[in-house]
Amino acid sequence: MINNNDIIEIDLVIRDKNTKDVLDTTIESVAKESNIYNSKTKYQPLVVIFGKGELLKGVEENIKDLDSGKTKEFSLTKDKAFGERDSKLIQLVPLSDFKKENIDPKPGMYINLGNRQAKVLNVSGGRVQMDLNHEFSGKDLDYKITLKKVCANDKDKAQALYTKYFFFMPEGKTKLNVSDKELELVIPGTLPKEIEYIKYTFIQSVFETCNFSNVKFSENYEKKQ
Repeated sequence: MINNNDIIEIDLVIRDKNTKDVLDTTIESVAKESNIYNSKTKYQPLVVIFGKGELLKGVEENIKDLDSGKTKEFSLTKDKAFGERDSKLIQLVPLSDFKKENIDPKPGMYINLGNRQAKVLNVSGGRVQMDLNHEFSGKDLDYKITLKKVCANDKDKAQALYTKYFFFMPEGKTKLNVSDKELELVIPGTLPKEIEYIKYTFIQSVFETCNFSNVKFSENYEKKQ
């Protein structure tokens, strides 16, 4: 049984129900077999805070009774998944808007447009055609989900949340220190300003799911050789 605010780790495979093509997966071997492998993607179990809307409601309903190590396969129709495609979400944006942000849009790229991710469809005549539909919209989906772990203690939860929010950190450059009431994360001191939002989100998640009374970030600076 999975409860709200539980931190879980899952492996998943999502297929187009009609074509049986694999659309997404956390498993490297499946990605390679399905010709969707991306060398820039880190294939590992997905860390989810259950009940926070990080998974579709229909997905949560189907896996809430899973035990660790168990797998469930199920389907969601498009109305329970990502809905129908909406032609109104195909928009034209001036190319100059991207130039201001030093972005060179190319067909197939995904770019954050406001608070949504959009796919570049075409660049022509000083305008960029963007698709704000979810990439799985208009599709009935088959899911295969394995519950790898339900984090049982604060140390496991902290490690899982670190993996969730700081997956991009170079190995060996960070350290997580856990005591009874304090969590400390040592990070490189030469990170971009955008890290502040990630730090804030991490702290909020820790306080909502763990019993730590204090979260501390320490910056580490190394002398250049």
